[in-house]
Amino acid sequence: MKGTPVRVKFVHSELQSLGIEYLAAALKARGHGAEFIVDPSFSFLRLPALLAQRILNHKKKFIQRILSGNPGLLAFSVTAFNLDWACSLSAELKQLTSVPVVFGGIQASLMPELVLRKSRADYIILGEGEGALCDLADAVAQGRVDLRMKNLCYYKDGTLVKNPMRDLVENLDTLPYPDKDILPQWLNKGLYRVITGRGCTGRCSYCCSALQRRMYEKGGRFIRRRSVNNVITELKIAKGKYAMSKIFFEDDIFADDLQWLREFQTRYKAEVGLPCLVHTTPASIRGDAADLLKEMMCAQVEIGIQSLNEMTRKHILHRDETTEQVTAAITLLKKSGIGCICDNIIDLPGETVDDLIKMVEFYNRFRVGKVEVTSLCYFHGTPIVESSPDAAAIRKEIDQKGYALSACDSNDEKRKLLMLIVLGYIFPKSVVSFFIRKKLYRLLPAAANFGHFNEAVYYLSSLFKTHRARNFTGFRADEFYKLQYLFCH
Repeated sequence: MKGTPVRVKFVHSELQSLGIEYLAAALKARGHGAEFIVDPSFSFLRLPALLAQRILNHKKKFIQRILSGNPGLLAFSVTAFNLDWACSLSAELKQLTSVPVVFGGIQASLMPELVLRKSRADYIILGEGEGALCDLADAVAQGRVDLRMKNLCYYKDGTLVKNPMRDLVENLDTLPYPDKDILPQWLNKGLYRVITGRGCTGRCSYCCSALQRRMYEKGGRFIRRRSVNNVITELKIAKGKYAMSKIFFEDDIFADDLQWLREFQTRYKAEVGLPCLVHTTPASIRGDAADLLKEMMCAQVEIGIQSLNEMTRKHILHRDETTEQVTAAITLLKKSGIGCICDNIIDLPGETVDDLIKMVEFYNRFRVGKVEVTSLCYFHGTPIVESSPDAAAIRKEIDQKGYALSACDSNDEKRKLLMLIVLGYIFPKSVVSFFIRKKLYRLLPAAANFGHFNEAVYYLSSLFKTHRARNFTGFRADEFYKLQYLFCH
């Protein structure tokens, strides 16, 4: 690197972001500086937080923090759900400073024209960003950006320019370990987040993974995994450095490679030995996978069910698991003493009230640890858009704001049915069955925000349970620490 090292400030609205941590580590390895500034969101303390923000003029102070210390580059990583926040803030910053602004993340890669237009950013980095962001920081340090740089996207004379993509990082072991030191203390409190690979084998119709794969058709192997030794070394270093009590493996499908898992489980148990949470699919919980997860002290497995209508799952969602595989996976996990979180999508094309009744009956029968329910969200270029009867309107909405929430017959009866899932955390099976049989769920209120209500009741119910899955519940990354961070900096 030539020139004065650049200080890159990452501005973020979410909780931890492993992508930003990897980018920060890469920048530091190249000789640059990196800082992470977060605008915390609140769940349970939303009203007092909003009042305090208004009284103390938080936004003005937040912008002052972003621009303080002479940053050389401002960086945003965006998904569909923080896009409006990031673009609005970026546009405001561009009126106040000449510091270049760069966007990255899945939404910027999928819809660069929309993001550049709304954010007024100078550049977008497409796809994996470690190499491209370091090259951009080098160029800023030298006072001149080479606009031919791979992965770079920008406007030139009103025309969108998308440069060719560099190859994917073939050997993930060559990357520096993610930089956790940039995080505020409350973001790193007890839970250590790690990822063991990149790329997903799934081709789900609602997910952006297939679009990412298409971006790199000739750019190297899409699905890659770090070596067991590389992951274990990171966790041992982190265990000695941070006061962590549990580990979250953020891989989309953690248990798909049994050979890798066997080797990893043995070393993890011996050298790390902390409770953990993993993501995986029902189909991957096969053979001795559940036993291996149990041996590595896995407290919870989060699996994507999405729909309990097998035809919907296969033909609309492009998921190949059968209902028998779903049932077998949950049974194996429960038998192994591992908590189970099941993810579900509602408001799917063709969904009926009967579909939701069957979902509630299924979870009442099996009583998994937690049931997550979210409405279908349409993303740019995903196949499920064409399955909707309102495909044209959905594409128009996506073009305007980056995503579209499904409105497929989203009536009050469906919303009230969901309340029976929450009752299942508290009441016995017979009570929930009675509510279904007599249709008493129609007398229940429909929560304004089911996700927050579900989280709160699950947390309260876990206080009276002895299952070790309780270790992973809490007040959303410590709400009070967020308030302290918000107003004491």
